[in-house]
Amino acid sequence: MRLRLALVSVLALALAGCAGGPDAREAQSLLERAQAEQSKIASAGYELELSAGMLGQKFAFTVDGAAQLKGKHAGDLYFRVRASGPAAALGPKGFDMWMAKRGSRVTMFMDGRRQSFDATRAGAPNVDLVGSFGSLDFASCVKSVQLEKGRSLNGEPATRVAGVVDTGCILRAAAKMNGLSEAAGQPFDLGELAKKIADVRATLFVSDRSHLLIGAVVSTKIEADGQRLDLQLSYRLTNVNRPLRFPRGL
Repeated sequence: MRLRLALVSVLALALAGCAGGPDAREAQSLLERAQAEQSKIASAGYELELSAGMLGQKFAFTVDGAAQLKGKHAGDLYFRVRASGPAAALGPKGFDMWMAKRGSRVTMFMDGRRQSFDATRAGAPNVDLVGSFGSLDFASCVKSVQLEKGRSLNGEPATRVAGVVDTGCILRAAAKMNGLSEAAGQPFDLGELAKKIADVRATLFVSDRSHLLIGAVVSTKIEADGQRLDLQLSYRLTNVNRPLRFPRGL
């Protein structure tokens, strides 16, 4: 869930940072309000899908989950991951993974095995999936932005914000996060990596009623060694401020 929020925040900050023109200024105001409204919600449910296509084959990872962000049970969450694609690549049992956290108790299922542990004990796996994004600055990474009112997403009236983000700029900004570039000892050339990744196209939908970011589609492609990998990430907010209910079996 924190990873989901971080992705949403990064996209909103990236597009909101676009300078110039009435669309850019209105988009910035719209997305800043969405950020503020998002910080107020007590719980949220979401769906994510990451699809990748290469050499005529397509893989997709679908994630659904929910988390309690505020209140007595803040920190409780669950998510489930399923994969689809060529059977030979997924294996005879396919791919199924899930995790549930209640208080400090974490239960995980992966590779047909289930395990539970106390997240507070020494040596326990780290379930804090995302570090601080506070030092990320994408204000100069957006190359263009378009705003369109009167749209809808799954029946919800919304405003559509679309933009193109310079990938090289994002990589350089991300490398500075928490001193990452120094800690990693610059194991790879960011300039060369950026040449292989096309600019990121992001489309966000902001609800006209709740002013929350209710959906997003992000796409790019990676070209290397004469081959191309097409990537697309889609996100949908499914509910907010409802009691967290764990699916049966989790």
